[in-house]
Amino acid sequence: MAKMKKFLSKAGWLLLVIGAAGYFAGDAVGSALGVVYSQNESIGYLVVGAVMLMTVNWSKNAGLARWLTMIVGLAGLILGIYGFMTPGMGANLNVSFETVDSVILLLVGAWGLWTIWGKR
Repeated sequence: MAKMKKFLSKAGWLLLVIGAAGYFAGDAVGSALGVVYSQNESIGYLVVGAVMLMTVNWSKNAGLARWLTMIVGLAGLILGIYGFMTPGMGANLNVSFETVDSVILLLVGAWGLWTIWGKR
């Protein structure tokens, strides 16, 4: 339980910072890093990060933290792998998945699944 809440807290803050940087300073951050941040992508990071932090702070249910960690882990891995396979996957949603996005999703996904199924 404590490991999952720690993951949700740290990864939630990470996604919140990435989303806020992309939303409020997307052009400056994007040109410095050589990536393109769309508003839809930034809003997605903000929403997922906020849900993760709300779960940590307001939920006393250990099962909810475990399920959310599993969902974030699986979604991160699936979207990260899919992002490498089809770089233009988010074009219909006005979202640009670049290599940086796929790496972030893979790292957060692997971290989440390691939290659930890794060594204890």
